[in-house]
Amino acid sequence: KAMHLLSLGRAEEARHGFHHSLTLAREVSQSDEDFAVVLGRGYLGLARWVAGDEEGRDEYREALAVFGGQLADAATKDDARFGIDQLETVKLRYGPGLTA
Repeated sequence: KAMHLLSLGRAEEARHGFHHSLTLAREVSQSDEDFAVVLGRGYLGLARWVAGDEEGRDEYREALAVFGGQLADAATKDDARFGIDQLETVKLRYGPGLTA
């Protein structure tokens, strides 16, 4: 739902959805570097950034950095590459004026 709201330009509502999703991911994860948590942090940051909150840009960048660090590990590199691709694609599609 949050991604759909973001696609409709309703970034503030999307932010709430991504926050809820991140909360659920953290409840079931083993670490803050688990794929679902990092992706959720990136999506939440992006929604905040699109909504005009500059701190969201930092959250988005931090998620990309975590995934970037995981590229060196054979066990996590495929998921990390997928996560980076997802975040960058969503940024290009729904945040065209954002520069990271």
